Amino acid sequence: LQDVIYLTTAVKQEEQLSLQVVAIDAKTGKMLWNREVRRVDANQPIHSKNSHASPTPILHDNAIFVHFGPLGTARLNLQGDIEWLN
Repeated sequence: LQDVIYLTTAVKQEEQLSLQVVAIDAKTGKMLWNREVRRVDANQPIHSKNSHASPTPILHDNAIFVHFGPLGTARLNLQGDIEWLN
């Protein structure tokens, strides 16, 4: 948990959007892992001042909770494995 930064990102890949969680070593800046949580159609509506991955991940009980608005919420373990997704 310590010295790791968790981020969400939404990467456009052709006609789809890849919703991802990234873990970065806070001391070295090295990417520890990158997991795709869900792939959706890229034509999702979004506010011009926002992103599909704006919410900050939450760490609780040795789990990472990520939220992509109406596109889904997931719980991952600290190794990046998806435990549940809705």
